[in-house]
Amino acid sequence: MKIGINGTGLVQKASIEAIKADADKAAKDGFKSYWLAEHPTGGFDALTVLAVIASSVPDIEMGTAVVPTFPRHPMALAGQALTSQTALQGRLCLGIG
Repeated sequence: MKIGINGTGLVQKASIEAIKADADKAAKDGFKSYWLAEHPTGGFDALTVLAVIASSVPDIEMGTAVVPTFPRHPMALAGQALTSQTALQGRLCLGIG
């Protein structure tokens, strides 16, 4: 069984450095994946944050718990997901809703 952890609580109130530290701790604690959701009322963009922290936390899968589709054009979301997947070297699991 693979167990992941959700760091979404940090998206609206923490720095990217804090999220990076949280993901690194999750990897060191043995979690197999780290997830961020995106809140439609504000906070960091989950895909961008995961792409930014990718090289600092290389040994864990990362995913978006939910990225809202209604505020984004499908092609823009697809391009952003492709860019993030490339930065994560194939470790991205995209959750949309």
